[in-house]
Amino acid sequence: MDPVQKTFVLAYPCHHIQQSVGAIVTECMDVSENFARKHLINIGWDADADVDAWDDAIPSGKWDYYLTSRPVTAMIVEGKGCFRQVKKLISQNKFPFWIDGNLTVYTSDSSKQAEKDFDLWFCSVDWKEVVKSSERVVCVRPDEVHGPVDQVLDFIKRDPLRDVKKELRENFLLEYMCFFFIKPLAFRKHCVGKVLSAIEANCSSITGLKLVPTTGGDEYGVAVIAFDVESNLIIKHQNPSIMPNDCNGVFEIGSDYIQQNEPGQEVLKEASLFFESGFTVWAYPYSIGLGGCMFEASLVGLASMQ
Repeated sequence: MDPVQKTFVLAYPCHHIQQSVGAIVTECMDVSENFARKHLINIGWDADADVDAWDDAIPSGKWDYYLTSRPVTAMIVEGKGCFRQVKKLISQNKFPFWIDGNLTVYTSDSSKQAEKDFDLWFCSVDWKEVVKSSERVVCVRPDEVHGPVDQVLDFIKRDPLRDVKKELRENFLLEYMCFFFIKPLAFRKHCVGKVLSAIEANCSSITGLKLVPTTGGDEYGVAVIAFDVESNLIIKHQNPSIMPNDCNGVFEIGSDYIQQNEPGQEVLKEASLFFESGFTVWAYPYSIGLGGCMFEASLVGLASMQ
């Protein structure tokens, strides 16, 4: 009988572009170039080496640039014989682990390497201390804002098409954000990935994703923040037990599997119940753009951004 094991899997940014996070499922995060280099060094790769695949998707052909170009999906895979199972999945050269003939994930090659990966990617972070020492990361909560607010607002003001509001939290189009909670039944019925894929397919982007234990800690749900949700995602309250299904581009999901709250200003308050740091915001050093998300794990990767 296979022993219970743990291994680490990192899905590359192409899954954010392909909207295939739901096919892999777990926790997304944006990372700084410094953190990306730490990862490459941690797994024994040359941090300055050129990338020989995904030419169109990788800025300047460098791994550290590629890993910071979009959110990555980091996960701990646990189960009986998980090293063998993960290796088997990857060896099949099939979606989502392979796209256009290219391997789209990194996995630990031993239990020792997996522990090193866990320590790097899932270390404990005190988000208040992080933003106090950071020159770029800001945490926006319903009742408080921490970090270099003026610097972030200065970056927003560089956009001539943007009407900048005085209060930072008013600049993030919360009226287009929607909070979802994927319920434990989706885990019991093994359709979490399908439900998440339905959300992905019917929104512009997912800006928050977190696995959360239910009261008692014996089951899990998934908190999701989605931006610009389309009307083709229909939650059936009159038929709550209906399994997720795609009917000619219209996704129907029973309310026993998922909860959806109304978009708007309350999203920040609702989401902060699950994402302690609130809306994590950082200003890009060399552009007028502004990045932001509710991926709590982002603080691990962004802590070194100075």
